[in-house]
Amino acid sequence: ELGTRVIARTDCMFLEDWMAGFCKTADQWNKWRYVLVLLWRFAVSRKLAATCEPEKIEPRSTSKKLAANRKVRQQLDVAGFEAIHAKAPPWLQVAMEQSLVTLQARKEICNTRYADYRDGYLFVIRDKVSGESDMAFIRIALTAQLDDLRRRSLADGVLSTFLVHRAPDRRRRNWTEGKPHWTYVHPEYLSKAFAEARGASGLY
Repeated sequence: ELGTRVIARTDCMFLEDWMAGFCKTADQWNKWRYVLVLLWRFAVSRKLAATCEPEKIEPRSTSKKLAANRKVRQQLDVAGFEAIHAKAPPWLQVAMEQSLVTLQARKEICNTRYADYRDGYLFVIRDKVSGESDMAFIRIALTAQLDDLRRRSLADGVLSTFLVHRAPDRRRRNWTEGKPHWTYVHPEYLSKAFAEARGASGLY
Protein backbone atom coordinates (compact mmCIF):
# COMPACT_ATOMS: atom_id res chain seq x y z
CA GLU A 1 0.00 0.00 0.00
CA LEU A 2 2.78 2.41 0.81
CA GLY A 3 4.69 1.45 -2.31
CA THR A 4 8.28 2.68 -2.58
CA ARG A 5 7.95 5.49 -0.01
CA VAL A 6 11.02 5.99 2.16
CA ILE A 7 9.96 5.25 5.73
CA ALA A 8 12.11 8.06 7.18
CA ARG A 9 10.22 10.58 5.00
CA THR A 10 6.75 9.26 5.88
CA ASP A 11 5.29 11.33 8.68
CA CYS A 12 2.21 11.05 10.88
CA MET A 13 0.28 13.54 8.69
CA PHE A 14 0.63 11.28 5.64
CA LEU A 15 -0.28 8.16 7.64
CA GLU A 16 -3.32 9.83 9.17
CA ASP A 17 -4.62 10.93 5.76
CA TRP A 18 -3.92 7.47 4.34
CA MET A 19 -5.87 5.68 7.11
CA ALA A 20 -8.74 8.18 6.86
CA GLY A 21 -9.25 7.02 3.28
CA PHE A 22 -10.37 3.51 4.21
CA CYS A 23 -10.94 3.24 7.99
CA LYS A 24 -14.70 3.48 8.46
CA THR A 25 -14.86 2.71 12.19
CA ALA A 26 -12.81 3.59 15.27
CA ASP A 27 -12.05 -0.10 15.80
CA GLN A 28 -10.56 -0.38 12.32
CA TRP A 29 -8.64 2.87 12.79
CA ASN A 30 -7.11 1.75 16.11
CA LYS A 31 -6.13 -1.66 14.73
CA TRP A 32 -4.34 -0.10 11.77
CA ARG A 33 -2.67 2.43 14.07
CA TYR A 34 -1.45 -0.46 16.26
CA VAL A 35 0.03 -2.31 13.27
CA LEU A 36 1.78 0.83 12.03
CA VAL A 37 3.21 1.50 15.51
CA LEU A 38 4.73 -2.00 15.52
CA LEU A 39 6.22 -1.48 12.06
CA TRP A 40 7.69 1.92 12.93
CA ARG A 41 9.12 0.66 16.22
CA PHE A 42 10.93 -2.00 14.23
CA ALA A 43 12.11 0.67 11.76
CA VAL A 44 13.43 2.80 14.62
CA SER A 45 15.29 -0.20 16.08
CA ARG A 46 16.91 -0.76 12.65
CA LYS A 47 17.81 2.94 12.34
CA LEU A 48 15.48 3.32 9.34
CA ALA A 49 13.47 6.06 11.06
CA ALA A 50 14.27 8.58 13.79
CA THR A 51 10.89 8.52 15.55
CA CYS A 52 7.79 6.36 15.72
CA GLU A 53 5.43 8.51 13.66
CA PRO A 54 2.21 6.45 14.14
CA GLU A 55 2.40 6.99 17.92
CA LYS A 56 1.71 10.68 17.22
CA ILE A 57 -1.68 9.74 15.70
CA GLU A 58 -4.51 9.96 18.22
CA PRO A 59 -6.49 6.74 18.76
CA ARG A 60 -10.23 7.08 18.17
CA SER A 61 -12.98 6.48 20.71
CA THR A 62 -14.78 3.15 20.25
CA SER A 63 -17.86 4.32 22.20
CA LYS A 64 -21.12 2.94 20.75
CA LYS A 65 -22.71 6.32 21.53
CA LEU A 66 -21.01 7.58 18.38
CA ALA A 67 -23.08 6.73 15.29
CA ALA A 68 -19.97 5.84 13.27
CA ASN A 69 -19.12 3.02 15.69
CA ARG A 70 -22.53 1.35 15.55
CA LYS A 71 -22.78 -1.64 13.26
CA VAL A 72 -25.35 -1.20 10.53
CA ARG A 73 -27.01 -4.52 9.77
CA GLN A 74 -28.46 -5.29 6.37
CA GLN A 75 -31.55 -7.48 6.44
CA LEU A 76 -31.20 -10.87 4.74
CA ASP A 77 -34.02 -11.33 2.24
CA VAL A 78 -35.15 -14.50 0.46
CA ALA A 79 -33.15 -13.78 -2.70
CA GLY A 80 -30.02 -13.19 -0.61
CA PHE A 81 -30.58 -16.38 1.35
CA GLU A 82 -30.91 -18.37 -1.86
CA ALA A 83 -27.79 -16.78 -3.38
CA ILE A 84 -25.71 -17.61 -0.29
CA HIS A 85 -27.27 -21.08 -0.09
CA ALA A 86 -26.17 -21.78 -3.67
CA LYS A 87 -22.53 -21.02 -2.77
CA ALA A 88 -22.57 -23.05 0.46
CA PRO A 89 -21.25 -26.62 0.81
CA PRO A 90 -23.95 -29.29 1.35
CA TRP A 91 -23.48 -29.49 5.15
CA LEU A 92 -23.91 -25.70 5.44
CA GLN A 93 -26.99 -25.81 3.22
CA VAL A 94 -28.54 -28.29 5.67
CA ALA A 95 -27.62 -25.99 8.59
CA MET A 96 -29.09 -22.91 6.88
CA GLU A 97 -32.35 -24.65 6.02
CA GLN A 98 -32.66 -26.27 9.46
CA SER A 99 -32.21 -22.86 11.10
CA LEU A 100 -34.80 -21.27 8.83
CA VAL A 101 -37.38 -24.02 9.37
CA THR A 102 -36.95 -24.45 13.14
CA LEU A 103 -36.00 -20.82 13.98
CA GLN A 104 -33.10 -22.03 16.11
CA ALA A 105 -29.74 -20.31 16.67
CA ARG A 106 -26.40 -21.63 15.44
CA LYS A 107 -25.50 -23.44 18.68
CA GLU A 108 -28.75 -25.38 18.73
CA ILE A 109 -28.32 -26.22 15.03
CA CYS A 110 -24.77 -27.50 15.60
CA ASN A 111 -25.86 -29.54 18.64
CA THR A 112 -28.82 -31.25 16.94
CA ARG A 113 -28.32 -35.02 16.92
CA TYR A 114 -30.17 -37.70 15.00
CA ALA A 115 -31.22 -39.08 18.39
CA ASP A 116 -33.20 -35.86 18.96
CA TYR A 117 -35.68 -37.06 16.33
CA ARG A 118 -38.09 -39.43 18.05
CA ASP A 119 -41.79 -40.24 18.29
CA GLY A 120 -42.61 -37.88 15.42
CA TYR A 121 -40.91 -34.85 17.00
CA LEU A 122 -37.62 -32.98 17.03
CA PHE A 123 -36.55 -32.17 20.59
CA VAL A 124 -34.43 -29.05 21.07
CA ILE A 125 -32.84 -27.57 24.21
CA ARG A 126 -32.07 -23.86 24.06
CA ASP A 127 -28.69 -23.94 25.77
CA LYS A 128 -28.59 -20.22 26.60
CA VAL A 129 -31.66 -20.33 28.87
CA SER A 130 -31.85 -24.02 29.78
CA GLY A 131 -31.09 -23.33 33.45
CA GLU A 132 -33.65 -20.54 33.77
CA SER A 133 -36.92 -21.66 32.22
CA ASP A 134 -38.89 -24.63 31.00
CA MET A 135 -39.40 -22.63 27.80
CA ALA A 136 -35.89 -23.73 26.81
CA PHE A 137 -37.18 -27.24 26.15
CA ILE A 138 -38.87 -27.31 22.76
CA ARG A 139 -40.74 -30.05 20.89
CA ILE A 140 -41.18 -29.45 17.15
CA ALA A 141 -43.53 -31.62 15.14
CA LEU A 142 -41.63 -33.55 12.48
CA THR A 143 -42.76 -32.24 9.08
CA ALA A 144 -41.93 -33.55 5.60
CA GLN A 145 -39.48 -30.64 5.23
CA LEU A 146 -37.61 -31.53 8.43
CA ASP A 147 -37.60 -35.20 7.52
CA ASP A 148 -36.14 -34.36 4.09
CA LEU A 149 -33.34 -32.35 5.74
CA ARG A 150 -32.51 -35.31 7.98
CA ARG A 151 -32.50 -37.66 4.97
CA ARG A 152 -30.18 -35.37 2.99
CA SER A 153 -27.86 -35.08 5.97
CA LEU A 154 -27.62 -38.88 6.25
CA ALA A 155 -27.02 -39.31 2.51
CA ASP A 156 -23.51 -37.79 2.48
CA GLY A 157 -21.88 -41.05 3.61
CA VAL A 158 -20.17 -39.53 6.67
CA LEU A 159 -20.89 -41.49 9.85
CA SER A 160 -21.87 -38.96 12.47
CA THR A 161 -24.26 -38.57 15.37
CA PHE A 162 -24.94 -34.92 14.44
CA LEU A 163 -27.36 -33.59 11.83
CA VAL A 164 -24.93 -30.85 10.77
CA HIS A 165 -21.52 -32.42 10.35
CA ARG A 166 -18.50 -32.45 8.10
CA ALA A 167 -15.43 -34.59 7.62
CA PRO A 168 -12.41 -32.35 8.27
CA ASP A 169 -9.79 -32.13 5.53
CA ARG A 170 -7.22 -33.55 7.94
CA ARG A 171 -7.90 -35.39 11.16
CA ARG A 172 -5.46 -33.97 13.69
CA ARG A 173 -5.70 -34.91 17.34
CA ASN A 174 -5.51 -31.29 18.52
CA TRP A 175 -8.47 -30.44 16.25
CA THR A 176 -10.66 -33.32 17.45
CA GLU A 177 -9.84 -33.18 21.19
CA GLY A 178 -12.66 -31.64 23.18
CA LYS A 179 -15.19 -32.22 20.40
CA PRO A 180 -18.20 -34.44 21.14
CA HIS A 181 -17.51 -36.15 17.79
CA TRP A 182 -14.76 -35.81 15.17
CA THR A 183 -17.36 -34.61 12.62
CA TYR A 184 -18.85 -31.97 14.96
CA VAL A 185 -19.09 -28.44 13.53
CA HIS A 186 -18.30 -25.70 16.06
CA PRO A 187 -20.71 -22.74 15.98
CA GLU A 188 -17.76 -20.40 15.28
CA TYR A 189 -16.79 -22.49 12.25
CA LEU A 190 -20.39 -22.43 11.05
CA SER A 191 -20.37 -18.62 11.14
CA LYS A 192 -17.02 -18.53 9.33
CA ALA A 193 -18.29 -20.86 6.58
CA PHE A 194 -21.46 -18.78 6.23
CA ALA A 195 -19.38 -15.60 5.90
CA GLU A 196 -17.29 -17.24 3.16
CA ALA A 197 -20.41 -18.30 1.25
CA ARG A 198 -21.86 -14.79 1.71
CA GLY A 199 -18.64 -13.30 0.33
CA ALA A 200 -18.71 -15.70 -2.62
CA SER A 201 -22.28 -14.62 -3.42
CA GLY A 202 -21.10 -11.04 -4.00
CA LEU A 203 -23.97 -9.70 -1.84
CA TYR A 204 -23.98 -7.92 1.52
